[in-house]
Amino acid sequence: MNKRYIKRGFTGLKVFVFTALFLVSGMAGQDDITLPQTPAGTKLQAFLDVFNTGDADNYQSFIENNHVKSDDPRRSTEARVGIYQMLFNDLGQLEIHQILNAEDNSISVLMKSLKPTAQYEWVEFTLMLNEENHDLINSFQVLPGMPPLDLPGRPLSDDEITEMVRAFVDEKVSKDEFSGTILFARGDDIIYQDVRGKASLRFNIPMQFDTKLNLGSMNKMITAVAIGQLVDQGKLSFDDKLGDILPDFPMKDAAEKVTVHHLLTHTSGLGDYWTDEWERNWFWVRTLDDYLPYVVVDSLQFEPGDQFSYSNSGFIVLGMIIEKVSGQSYFDYVRENIYKPAGMENTYCYHMEDPIPNLAIGYTKTNFNGEPIPGWKNNFYRHAPQGGPAGGGFSTAPDLLKFIRALTDNKVISEQTRDILWEGKVPMGGPGMKYGYGFGDHHDLPYRYIGHTGGAPGINAFLGYIPQLDITVIVLSNYDDGAMQIADHFMRLVTHK
Repeated sequence: MNKRYIKRGFTGLKVFVFTALFLVSGMAGQDDITLPQTPAGTKLQAFLDVFNTGDADNYQSFIENNHVKSDDPRRSTEARVGIYQMLFNDLGQLEIHQILNAEDNSISVLMKSLKPTAQYEWVEFTLMLNEENHDLINSFQVLPGMPPLDLPGRPLSDDEITEMVRAFVDEKVSKDEFSGTILFARGDDIIYQDVRGKASLRFNIPMQFDTKLNLGSMNKMITAVAIGQLVDQGKLSFDDKLGDILPDFPMKDAAEKVTVHHLLTHTSGLGDYWTDEWERNWFWVRTLDDYLPYVVVDSLQFEPGDQFSYSNSGFIVLGMIIEKVSGQSYFDYVRENIYKPAGMENTYCYHMEDPIPNLAIGYTKTNFNGEPIPGWKNNFYRHAPQGGPAGGGFSTAPDLLKFIRALTDNKVISEQTRDILWEGKVPMGGPGMKYGYGFGDHHDLPYRYIGHTGGAPGINAFLGYIPQLDITVIVLSNYDDGAMQIADHFMRLVTHK
């Protein structure tokens, strides 16, 4: 099993998604937890002991009888057993502490690791069943979890929230688990901002508030807004077929069936260009056309629209569409039509060969197989030399606040089209969570929030906007983890009723 695929596969969204790969379960004596008698609850209850056995034979038997079958070698029984074993090595036995959300065919729970040296003490786990056959597991997601909070029965004041967030950040920094920038704002007013860690460990350069950090997949929001602008201008439609826009696109089935809607919602079936072949050749990729050999495959993974499957390839194709329709390179288009009007002076897909001032270096504690290693290593050799439509650009916390304000003030896109981008179209992981056009649409907290995350070795980033409260949440880090946990902590506090 290529664990590099796994690491990249689960870091693009708010949640870490392994479609139809595996189930983690276990209650370890939690007698006070009663799972609901739904298909999802029953499935979780029925197999709660499987993961905690740590036994490969038990894993194999469970996988063969309870997962959706797939021809994808990454979803073979052998590969799935390997994933079980990898997770057990990382987390050890797990116990359920809280049911977070439950529906008939999906359930989310908070679990605590019983292993003293676990990679994460708390994890959030969601099990989703196949829509057609509720006896089979369709997908699974896991992300670092947060311990339960003991909060008063009233909303918290900004001062209380600030005090609690600062204490949480202090703890993360003391454990060397966070380096980066934080900005929480209500409208244009800052609620909390903070800067921690180093932009360069080699040269002992402190992080600054305007340090440029890698966004990971958060660039997908930029690409979606660019598409929305072209729709506003009448040059494009969300229902346009790929072949009508790019008549020379080499995949006939994709050209005839895939629409802009499918590309924006990760329902195109195009898959992901992050393959072993890509990793051998990415240094030579300089233009979007250079991606084609890695985007084009023999056939689509599934019929467009049939399912959600996170696709970096799909957003590369969206970048090609922007170039074709606008007559500009993707990079020039977004700079002239999004960054400049929004006032985002420190945002761009900078080339890593260029000596860009005040640009942070990423640091990871994983090797090339995605396995934990002691100490920080820079991520120079873990990513493409330049970001693009699918991710990998750089920005700052102040620039991202300007991006949100430009969207809410209709500076770069019409209100009608913006709302179309933000509206959830397809389920993307757990209860209350959908993907719109380049934006996640989340209803798993007391208030709806819009946004995206980014993650990869040495990259961890979160941008969320709560329309009802007019609150923007930005956390950018040059470490593997930490940003999303800090963002989640604030989101739980600010939405508490």
